[in-house]
Amino acid sequence: RILEQDRPVLLFKFQPSAVRRLGLDPLSMWGTLAELGYRFHRLSEHGQLVPVTAPPASGTHNLIAVNRLGEIELEGAC
Repeated sequence: RILEQDRPVLLFKFQPSAVRRLGLDPLSMWGTLAELGYRFHRLSEHGQLVPVTAPPASGTHNLIAVNRLGEIELEGAC
């Protein structure tokens, strides 16, 4: 409910292999957030948001998920 009502910006580590070891599907979380209107980004070395359009298949990634409805608020805070 919090994700739907408050649309917080999420900072999280996405590591598909670790999620699979727990017997879970890493694409499930990605899909759930996308269905709620979230778009995914990573930070460039210069601190800029770079869109991530597909879930990484491997490795470890620090990602930021921003709800499309909250993007205007985020842009104004930068």
